Amino acid sequence: MSLEDLEKQLYSARQQQAGEKKTGEKKIPAEETPVQAPSASSWRAEDVKEFGLEGKKKSNFKKMFFTGGTVIILLSIVVGGAFFFLKYFTTPKDVSVEIYGPNEIYRGVPFEVTVQLTNEINSSLEDAKILLSLTPGIISLEETGGTNRNMLIDTIGNLGGGSLTKRSFKLLSVGDIHSVQKIIAEVSYRTGGRASFQVEKSKEVSISDSAITLEIKKPEQILAGSKFDVEVNYQNVSNFDFPDVVLQATYPASFQFDSASTPPSSLNNYWRLGELKSGSKGSIQIKGSLDVASRGPSNIPFAISADFLEKNYPVNEQLASLSISPSPIFVQITPNGKEDYIAKMGDEITYVIAYRNDSGIALQDVVLKAQLVGDLFDFKTLSSNGAFDSLTGTVTWTASKIPGLRLLEPGGSGEVEMRIKLNQYYQIRRPSDKNFVLQVNAQIDSPTVPASFSAEKTSALVTKETKVMGVVMVDTQALYRDPGAGIINMGTFPPKVNRPTQFSIHWILKNYITDVKNVEVRGSLGSGVKWIGLVKSDAESSPIYNDRTQEVVWNIDKISATRGILSDPLEAIFKVEVTPNVTEVGQYKELLGKTTLTATDDFTGIDMTNSDTSVTTNLIDDKTVRPEDGRVVQ
Repeated sequence: MSLEDLEKQLYSARQQQAGEKKTGEKKIPAEETPVQAPSASSWRAEDVKEFGLEGKKKSNFKKMFFTGGTVIILLSIVVGGAFFFLKYFTTPKDVSVEIYGPNEIYRGVPFEVTVQLTNEINSSLEDAKILLSLTPGIISLEETGGTNRNMLIDTIGNLGGGSLTKRSFKLLSVGDIHSVQKIIAEVSYRTGGRASFQVEKSKEVSISDSAITLEIKKPEQILAGSKFDVEVNYQNVSNFDFPDVVLQATYPASFQFDSASTPPSSLNNYWRLGELKSGSKGSIQIKGSLDVASRGPSNIPFAISADFLEKNYPVNEQLASLSISPSPIFVQITPNGKEDYIAKMGDEITYVIAYRNDSGIALQDVVLKAQLVGDLFDFKTLSSNGAFDSLTGTVTWTASKIPGLRLLEPGGSGEVEMRIKLNQYYQIRRPSDKNFVLQVNAQIDSPTVPASFSAEKTSALVTKETKVMGVVMVDTQALYRDPGAGIINMGTFPPKVNRPTQFSIHWILKNYITDVKNVEVRGSLGSGVKWIGLVKSDAESSPIYNDRTQEVVWNIDKISATRGILSDPLEAIFKVEVTPNVTEVGQYKELLGKTTLTATDDFTGIDMTNSDTSVTTNLIDDKTVRPEDGRVVQ
């Protein structure tokens, strides 16, 4: 029997029983009705027989069936709502970004990466942008117009649903070899005018090696003062053709450049090699020496670089460490008997060059040369027992002049000398004509080489530099008529007894060769001379008068070189008044005593002095009067 038929029979039976109770049974009051818990025995036998106990169990099953359905419907609503929330209020998971490019690169070689943005959702992406961030070992070669080469922004705009776009970027590796660099692509966008979302992807790139190799060949031991060769070999081991390559060396102060197999493009350490194709190679030999005073290792860094976007980027660097052995020949240059001699214009300098054989073996056919370098030398005044070459400014001594140079025994020594004057004046042509240095290069060599050294000859080279101090001058002038300064002096001329007459005093300063500082100009007024003032100056300071000492003092912080040579001199003007007495009739009246100037040379640190004689009423600088008219009259 089906469940539906069972329910119909049960329903009919209950209706029939209810009808019988209404017609045949006496109604029992509620308070008299006994309360009794139902039990299985209370079921009528016919009910059990007809429906059985399973009828109740089947009714419970139906309730559970409807309850379970309700739960399932509620769960469906919750899951659907969560899906709706995730879809519209969180970052979509179906917008992706990928970075495609090499995993390993050469340093100095441009490469390309591609950023791919995929939109698999139905709605469009709005205002999409790619922000490409690079670690310091990678820079962009894109023409962005910005200065930050480690960050790029590329605007995509709108991207329709189910589509993708790609952007390519040109990059350059400049980081250390064997380093790992990172490229980060962050994509930002909006959907349907809502808040912005971001998707990010990163890629690691390894810099395996330099695209251009550098190999430095050098002697294991170098004689101080002896010439030696350094060979620089380079090769492009990448597949990239470099359009413009540069090689640069940084010499220590002790290195003296002599020559190179390929002439430098600039100075003596810069070579523009031009195009270097894949597999191409080249070599440059540099000849030079290290000063005999040098001790310990001296390093020469070499760097090769390439030009991109009109800027130079490094490709490879190598360090040449030079191990110096003391020179077997000692050489020393002494000017005017002092190691720290400071020269001045017009000086006569005696250079003494001393030498000694410290090699332990006899040196044959020794040649000693001294080259004078400097515009201030007056070569016409040079005197020496060596042979002089005026084209190169070099004096040479051989055994024909110094017999001891034919065979210089171990421990043997000697000295030569030469005298030369400096020019009294030098023609200053530009502001850079200052801070002059006199240079003498002395070189001694012999074809005899000790067995412990691998060299073509035994030689030593030493350089002596001598600074030249500046020249600052003061010129004192007295004028009666001074229209050029716009000054009118009162009184009579010639000066008369007991009658006051005014005069203008000019201090004119000229300086050249070096800058000077802490300048002081000082002078005392003559007896019976009165300070009037009316001071003028074209410096930041002006003369000051001390009436207790009757001194006029002018202090100036600094005067640049070439002041008064290429530009107007510094000048200060002040007025004085003289009233001669009867004892001075027929004499010139002193207006200002001796003027002294003191200063410190900013280049050499030497204290400098200069002076000018006293000025009187003879007025030798005033062209409007005769000097003899300056005598005092009655």
